[in-house]
Amino acid sequence: MKRFLLTAMLGAFAGVSFGQNTFPTSGNVGIGTLSPGSLLTVAGDLHSSGIIGGNGAFINVLKIPSLDSSPGYFYINTNIPAADYAAPQIQITGYMYGAANKAMKITIGWYHYQGNFYWSQWHSDLGYQKPSRIRLGTYIKNGSPFIRIEVSNNSVYWSNYSVSATDIGDHTYNYYSGWTFTEGEMPSGTTSQIHEATPYKDIVVDGNLGVGTNNFQGYKLAVNGKIRAQEIKVEASPWPDYVFTKDYQLPTLQQTEQHIKEKGHLPGIPSAAEVKTNGIDLGEMNAKLLQKIEELTLHLIEQNKRNDEGRKNQEKKNAAQEQKIQILQDRLNKIENH
Repeated sequence: MKRFLLTAMLGAFAGVSFGQNTFPTSGNVGIGTLSPGSLLTVAGDLHSSGIIGGNGAFINVLKIPSLDSSPGYFYINTNIPAADYAAPQIQITGYMYGAANKAMKITIGWYHYQGNFYWSQWHSDLGYQKPSRIRLGTYIKNGSPFIRIEVSNNSVYWSNYSVSATDIGDHTYNYYSGWTFTEGEMPSGTTSQIHEATPYKDIVVDGNLGVGTNNFQGYKLAVNGKIRAQEIKVEASPWPDYVFTKDYQLPTLQQTEQHIKEKGHLPGIPSAAEVKTNGIDLGEMNAKLLQKIEELTLHLIEQNKRNDEGRKNQEKKNAAQEQKIQILQDRLNKIENH
């Protein structure tokens, strides 16, 4: 009987141990979370002593402690070979106490082929601090070239960073361990093929974008605050060149005066109350203002014509008057001579 119970317990224990390596054939699996959002979701750090990659999950590869000395740059010595294969994407997140935005989150990608860098770009998430420069290079370790990454710290004090990586292929864990960092620029004496990575400039938003607000009111971009720009281009139609056509009915100044007395604003221009409620369309308002300028220009041209005509008439009258005076003066001179 005891032998039977022992055999049964060993069989059950073996079944449980084997079952720990078995997952459902459908659904998601969570480690440290009851709400997995993907096939495998890990709430915490993920480490491996074998192969990583495959589906784009990021793993931590380097922690950079507080840079109290406020260096302008720091560079990372990776263990990624400078070989001809699709390189992983590197993500760097950080907290910079001396920066306006304080947080940084960037993603770096490149392809190294036949000794040269190709498709080397970096992208910063919206609203995060942006480094002023990112460069890639190669350095030699144990006779082989490896990738070196330089990031601008923007001379911000009390900053620290976390570096993670993801790979589309399956590569040994040695690629993603043993990374080190150094404050300062990449030393040109020990770094070859230094290449400045360009920022990925195009940002496509599928849907509406709100800055400081989620009240879009039908607009693709809603901003709760001030906007500063060096140049803004607005497409406006129709442009009021029609004011200069022969068929345009130019309002008289008397009509404009009457409208101002009754409404308190120019014809065709929204009132202060309407602007407060609805705002203004920059393109439409510029067109309306130009229309008023063109109408005023036509009035000035007409007034100038009348002034010229009056001046010419006055000059004629003055000339005739001077002629009459001259005739009278000649007659007086004759009488005095006799």
